[in-house]
Amino acid sequence: MLELVSSPSLNQADGDSKEVGVPLHAWRTLGQIGSDQAAEPLVAKFDALFDDDWALGERPKVMGMINEKAIEPLATCLTEAQHDEFARAMASDSLAEIATRQPHCRERVIPG
Repeated sequence: MLELVSSPSLNQADGDSKEVGVPLHAWRTLGQIGSDQAAEPLVAKFDALFDDDWALGERPKVMGMINEKAIEPLATCLTEAQHDEFARAMASDSLAEIATRQPHCRERVIPG
């Protein structure tokens, strides 16, 4: 699944092709199965996807489905200045999604 998310040819597919939706469906699948192994590789792609409207809307939902295993890589992305501002915003939105879906994680996501 991670290969589909990372595939340059799929991520740069023509907007009218059938292939263009493959990475989006792969993200969703990884989220739905709660793949903790996917958290770090998905966050690592935030900088490459900052101008992708689908990514901006879908990645936070996916990270919310992965839940607390995504907190550490998201927090790292959020606090490292070398990341694009939209990537950092996506990390922030993802952390908020985790706090919403998993109230027991709220204090780890939004410290007192």
